[in-house]
Amino acid sequence: MAPLYLTPDPPETRVGSISARIRFDSSLFTFVKAEKGFLLDGVGGEVKSSLEKDPKDAGKSSILLEVATKGEPRKALREGLVLTLVFRIGENAPAGQSFPLTVEEARATDIADLPKAVQPLV
Repeated sequence: MAPLYLTPDPPETRVGSISARIRFDSSLFTFVKAEKGFLLDGVGGEVKSSLEKDPKDAGKSSILLEVATKGEPRKALREGLVLTLVFRIGENAPAGQSFPLTVEEARATDIADLPKAVQPLV
């Protein structure tokens, strides 16, 4: 399991959506699901995830991830645990090692009527 946390900086930043591509070694483990955190329930938050195999490297895959609040009035995502990525470790994975997840193409927007990019994003 890999948790994904949100920490707005400065704290008054009102984040309405987050998206990212998360790359991982699919020869060692399999993506099962993105499990939303309970903080999303209070703000009308939804999670969408899909899996994409790397066409250039059969041992790599990406999770395309989108988290956004919905509803009127639209609420900001809360600070804390947004979701947990759940993986199944393969039998061929070496014991006692950690394996990196690479976050690419990360984006966030605010909750304005015409959403603006949240910058910088770390």
